Amino acid sequence: MALLVASVVFFLLLIPVGIYTTLMNLRYSLAVPACVVEDMKARKAIRRSIALAKGSWGRIFLLALLVGVIKVGLIGMTQVFVFVAAFKHPGQPLGPLAQSLSQIITFFTTSFLGPIWATGITLFYYDQRIRKEGFDIEWMMQAAGLTPPEPAPPVEPISAAEPMQSLDAPFEPPLPAPPDSETAHE
Repeated sequence: MALLVASVVFFLLLIPVGIYTTLMNLRYSLAVPACVVEDMKARKAIRRSIALAKGSWGRIFLLALLVGVIKVGLIGMTQVFVFVAAFKHPGQPLGPLAQSLSQIITFFTTSFLGPIWATGITLFYYDQRIRKEGFDIEWMMQAAGLTPPEPAPPVEPISAAEPMQSLDAPFEPPLPAPPDSETAHE
């Protein structure tokens, strides 16, 4: 009975540890893209991740949840033969062929999913920079060796005969029109 109570208490204590671990993972998730893209040292990249991820933990969590669901689905589909063999012969170890085939399939599944997470978190990093810092698309194009489009030529005012006042010049109301000679004598 004491072992059961200790096990329940242990698992109940794991809940806040799991929550804390998840929150810290969300907080520091953008550190690797910041380190690689901005060529930063680890400590600066972690600080950068904290600043960029602030207020967006839910979106990062949904990305991690999506990758996790894809991973569980792929593992379930690719490892179904191992599960069937294990339940078909309970208590007996799987043969070396089944174990090695399982390891090879796991390798390819993980090799497929690793870049999905890395690509997703890097795109999220750029998204956060655009949202929080107004990261310029033209700068990215120049960094990639592309040239931004030429700016449009300036538009001339419709009436070029009237001089325009500068915006910082004092305002002077227009002078009244001179009275007409016929209406002035009346």
